[in-house]
Amino acid sequence: MYPNIIFDMGGVLLDFSEARLMAYYFGHLPKGAQNQIYDAVFTSGLWRRMDRGDFDEAGTAGRICALLPEEFHACVTDLVWNYFEAMPPLPANEIIPLLKVRGQRVYLLTNAPHAFHREKYRIPYLQLFDGVFSSCDVRLLKPDPEIYRVFLRQFNLQAQDCLFIDDMRANIEGAAQAGLAGYCYENKDLDALKRFLEL
Repeated sequence: MYPNIIFDMGGVLLDFSEARLMAYYFGHLPKGAQNQIYDAVFTSGLWRRMDRGDFDEAGTAGRICALLPEEFHACVTDLVWNYFEAMPPLPANEIIPLLKVRGQRVYLLTNAPHAFHREKYRIPYLQLFDGVFSSCDVRLLKPDPEIYRVFLRQFNLQAQDCLFIDDMRANIEGAAQAGLAGYCYENKDLDALKRFLEL
């Protein structure tokens, strides 16, 4: 049994996906317009740079809007500033109190922008976490192995004592390079995760 369980946020605790955000904010637009917006928001790399802490919301929205016709500026700006509203909690949150009752420590390690600190209250059981760590604060992104090393140093943890849960295989592989065991939650099978954790 691992003493420390580390959770990703988007795709594990909150329902984040590029497809979900596109449908939520731009589903009313023609497919061609959606593709144009997707490229500006995600393919351009600007979203990841926001998660790395390079820009705040205003800086990110401005750079994305510069790639798009003016008619899309309002809805793109709405996405950048408010996308946490489109990320409801996922069932995996119910594991948190079970782990705590058993005496394990729980941590959050997420790729997220500066807005995370304003919006993290949306995570159920946030008060039970022993530590919260966001990419924007260290200018590093998963799956770079260095972000996991910085995380371990910040909370004075040993890699062999940690299990990292993420929905993206690349992030699990990055954690492995830093010595952390991982569980890939890409299929969102909560029962399987509970069995793995012996809950």
